[in-house]
Amino acid sequence: MTIHTRSGLTRLHVACYALTVMLLLFGITTSLAQPKSARSMSGVVKDETGRKLPGVTVLVEGTTKGTSTDEEGRFQLKEVPEKAVLVFSFIGYQQQKVPVGDNPVMNVTMKDNAKELEQVVVVGYGTRKKSDITGAISQVKATQLENENPATVQDILRGNIAGLNVTSSNSAKGGGDLTIRGKTTVSGTPSPLIVMDGVIYPGQLSDINPNDIQTIDVLKDASSAAVFGAKSAKGVVLITTKKGSKGKPVITFNTNVGLATLAMNQRLYDGPGFVAWRTDVMKSINVNAKPYQFNDPRTLPADITIDQWKAYDNSQGDPVDIWLNRLKLLSVEIKNYKAGKQTNWYDMMFQQGLRQDHTVSIGGKKEDVSYYFSAGYTNNEGVIAGDKFTTFRTRINLEAKIAKFVSVGTNMQFADRDESQVPVTWGQMVNASPWGEKYKDDGVTLRDSPNDDIGNNTNPFLDNTYTNRLQKTNTLFGSLYLKGDLPFGFSYQVNYTPNFEFYRYYNGISAKDFRYASRKGVATRTEQTTYNGQIDNLLKWNKTFGEHECDVA
Repeated sequence: MTIHTRSGLTRLHVACYALTVMLLLFGITTSLAQPKSARSMSGVVKDETGRKLPGVTVLVEGTTKGTSTDEEGRFQLKEVPEKAVLVFSFIGYQQQKVPVGDNPVMNVTMKDNAKELEQVVVVGYGTRKKSDITGAISQVKATQLENENPATVQDILRGNIAGLNVTSSNSAKGGGDLTIRGKTTVSGTPSPLIVMDGVIYPGQLSDINPNDIQTIDVLKDASSAAVFGAKSAKGVVLITTKKGSKGKPVITFNTNVGLATLAMNQRLYDGPGFVAWRTDVMKSINVNAKPYQFNDPRTLPADITIDQWKAYDNSQGDPVDIWLNRLKLLSVEIKNYKAGKQTNWYDMMFQQGLRQDHTVSIGGKKEDVSYYFSAGYTNNEGVIAGDKFTTFRTRINLEAKIAKFVSVGTNMQFADRDESQVPVTWGQMVNASPWGEKYKDDGVTLRDSPNDDIGNNTNPFLDNTYTNRLQKTNTLFGSLYLKGDLPFGFSYQVNYTPNFEFYRYYNGISAKDFRYASRKGVATRTEQTTYNGQIDNLLKWNKTFGEHECDVA
């Protein structure tokens, strides 16, 4: 009995000891698995003058956990990890990153973003600090969009300027229209005035290489008319091109290659789908038609014989020919249907367009001379077969200080624009039957109409095949200027702005195009040279009186 009791006590002690060890191990494991201690953080955010800032964003760095300050500048965050970093952000102030310490209360002072307030923007014929501007002015720097590889000036502006609407173009040329103050505010064209390097630019935006642009400032309110007059009633887009900077010459090579494709396919009916559609059409416009009159005779029900079906309109001959004639298919369509030969007009109308853009530039500044040279070549194909656009653009920006108080310079650009494209008439594809033909029986000569249905539709490839076109435009635009400082805070600048445009258009249409066969073909030739120039004399006065500044131009 005694031995039994001792044995029982011994087992109990062992069991208790094992349980204790298990609990200890579980506790250690649980402690290791638990996250680092978290705490609640609170505080007040002020500016350097002591003013409490409402609406400041407070985020735990690397997470989406955050809050914002209330009207008294207070914030509170729960379950903040021990070694977290709080990020404080507010418009017009520098971002602050503050590590979480032992104190659960964190008071933060936000500093003014002096760099942003000192940022210079172009206004009219000069520049101003951003902090001094009261009008509606927005700026975008081309360097901010380098990774997006903008192909046109419109690509730089699209989606980056509030209040500026930029339409899109699916052509190989690209681009789009600009609208700042809406289409109904003032009569006439809604396009804003374009000013490049301080002078009004009358040319096309496609002649400006986006890789040459430093900044674009957009004046959106009516105050722009005080500088540029009535022409700026729809706003002003101020383009500033790149200049050379101090240091060694910088050579930049920029190249982009890509494909233009349709964003969404809306395919046409294939052969069987077209026949099914035509069957439904004929049934809908012939409400008194006999049963199965427009159906395929090879699929008639057992209670209707071929002879009964033919007797509907007293037709004789091959039942399939009768059926297709009832569907108003023409001879070439019937022939191809019976041969099982279809034409995919959709795939012939559209393509994957190859796009490429290459620019090389060199810029620098040595002593009293700054320079920037660039040359760019663009060759784009559109998504429509036959659509293409080619341009070669060069730019020279030079400025030299010829005396202590006088500088001379030039900003000049040249563009060779080729718009000789003759795309297919893709809108005609909806009228072309999939059982139609592109070529005549010789396989070379285009059919006048894919369905031999002249008057209702024509071959979409007529213009593209039988038109020989050359349409080129050469433009030379820029400014020659002299500027200098005068006594008593005055400065003077004179600009001479030449603008040359050489336009050549040759268009010949072959007599093989049936529309011009009776005239033995036609040809048109146009050559036009346009020149205009402008001289601007600008006198400015800038004087600072203590905390006050006077600037007159």
